[in-house]
Amino acid sequence: RSAITNAWNQWVLGYTPDELLGRLSIDYFDAQDAPTRAWIEAMMRREPFENVVIRRRCKSGGKIWASVSGAPMFGSGGGFQGYRGITMDVTESTEAKLKLEQMALHDALTGLANRRKFMDRFEPATARMRRSGAPLALLAVDIDHFKRINDAYGHPAGDEVLVAVGRILERTVRRSDLAARFGGEEFMVLLEETGVAGAVEVAEKLREAVAAERFEVESGGRTVGIGVTISVGVAVAERETSLDDLMERADQALYAAKLAGRNRVRVEDQAD
Repeated sequence: RSAITNAWNQWVLGYTPDELLGRLSIDYFDAQDAPTRAWIEAMMRREPFENVVIRRRCKSGGKIWASVSGAPMFGSGGGFQGYRGITMDVTESTEAKLKLEQMALHDALTGLANRRKFMDRFEPATARMRRSGAPLALLAVDIDHFKRINDAYGHPAGDEVLVAVGRILERTVRRSDLAARFGGEEFMVLLEETGVAGAVEVAEKLREAVAAERFEVESGGRTVGIGVTISVGVAVAERETSLDDLMERADQALYAAKLAGRNRVRVEDQAD
């Protein structure tokens, strides 16, 4: 149990003394992330801790970040009495750091992961594939005739389409999957523990969702509704592979989908 934060919870988080009575400081955590769990485990072992950054939940519903440091206190008989330490509000600096990390790992236009984040994710994904024996799939997604959209309606309209397609990708794939923009009108989707059938199913869902959407874009001072389609190439790895190899195979399947008439899904085995 921590005796550090009662007054802090009252004055900074906005709770009344009655609302704090009988409660632990961990009741006001916003998330049980790895640093928070490590901090709790350190306290359970009666160990000191320093500058552990955790997110706290205010009574108003807002969130703040706090840096906590503490040392255990023991009585003359060696019995544990609690912790003495410091809690500091570090919301401004932490959110600034998170914003920089967001900018470094996400596409500025669509908010999806960028190439760097995708590459960082790929290596641990292949390590999990080796351990579990479950396949790993990659979807190469490209917006059909994107240049025509830019030429007909202007680049701002093209950007609106990219953002809208990115949202469709993000809401269609599983939370455990990763959708990324690789540049221009090209996207990649990493699907863990997914074989050919599962990857094709996701690819078809994406294709159908985009084809069913009516994209509202601003052009020439008026709102225009346009239809957009995508082509998708599917590649699957069942053993050790490199990102470059899997991307090349997915791109070949994507090229086959384009040659076959666009607005369709092709698997690498069908690319010839």
